Amino acid sequence: MISEPEVRQLLIDSCAVTSEAERRILAELQSPEFITLLVHIAVDADDYEGDAPMQASYFLTKALPSLTRPHEAELLKLLHTAQGYAGSVALVLGRMKSLEAKPFIAKAVADGWWPEHFFQEALSCYENA
Repeated sequence: MISEPEVRQLLIDSCAVTSEAERRILAELQSPEFITLLVHIAVDADDYEGDAPMQASYFLTKALPSLTRPHEAELLKLLHTAQGYAGSVALVLGRMKSLEAKPFIAKAVADGWWPEHFFQEALSCYENA
C-alpha cells in the first residue's frame, strides 16, 4: 500500500497533473485500507489543510459504496464541516444511500448549495433505492 505522505502528494498532484497521480489513486480504490486512509485525509484530523482533503473526498466518490459504508459516521460529521467540498462528501453518502444524510442533502439542493451538481447527483441516488 502507498504511504500516507505519498498519498497526500498524489492527491495534491491530481489537482493539476491528472494522468499519473489520478491513475495511481484510482488503482488503489478497491483497497479497504486505502479507503480508510482517504477518509482520514478527507476528515483532516491532523489539520494539514490544503488540497489533499478536498481531493480525497473527490476520489471517495469513485469508490464502491460497500467500501465507504464503514466510514458513514465520519463522513456524516464531515458533511457538516467540509469547507468547499461538502458536495463530494454528500455524493459519497448518497451513493451509499445514507438515511441520515438524505435530509441534509435535500435541504442543500433546495437551498442551492454549491456545487449544485454534486448535491443533485447525491439526492438522485436515493431515487433508485
